[in-house]
Amino acid sequence: MNGEQIRALRKSRCETQADFWRRFGVTQSCGSRIEQGGVLAPSLAILIALYVADAVSDADLDAAQRRSMEGDSSGRH
Repeated sequence: MNGEQIRALRKSRCETQADFWRRFGVTQSCGSRIEQGGVLAPSLAILIALYVADAVSDADLDAAQRRSMEGDSSGRH
């Protein structure tokens, strides 16, 4: 997906940039740059594609963000 397609997706869901990009751990300003044709990291492009394909849900993304904020307390690396 390119920035224009992502913007169309976001608008079709009636979401603000802040709300849409937050779920992917991206700031509103960075999301705006992406939508305007800026660089989209390959890992973020994959994550968005999985989200669009319903392979990753909002709940999955929320859980992943919570885990990353808490740090890995299991002792695994």
